[in-house]
Amino acid sequence: MMRVRLAELEELTIRADRMTTHDSAEPAINAWGEVALLAERLLGPSDAAVIDAMRIIASLMVRLEMQGDAIRVLENAAERLVDAGRHRSDRGNAIAEEMRSMQRSQRTSVLACSSVRSDRDCLSASRTA
Repeated sequence: MMRVRLAELEELTIRADRMTTHDSAEPAINAWGEVALLAERLLGPSDAAVIDAMRIIASLMVRLEMQGDAIRVLENAAERLVDAGRHRSDRGNAIAEEMRSMQRSQRTSVLACSSVRSDRDCLSASRTA
């Protein structure tokens, strides 16, 4: 039974990867969510498959200008690693750096919009950040 579920996880991962490459970000986010949920059930909440799926979801969210949501997904992934005692791992360090980068990007967007500019300039600045 576990072998069948692992094969299903592999199939879901291949499908999600294809969607990430060939489709828009929204369906790919849903597909990686399915990967994360099944991997969590089979392998545990802090398994590499779960954490990596969460990181991919966050990167797709950034493409859709959902930086705040992406940061929350990464925070959740980081908490899972803390709970497992693996927050200082390569994955944990990478997640921390990704969160810092996103937070800097958000601050840059806010600063750009707080200067004297038109609303249109603000919207384009936030999309390119």
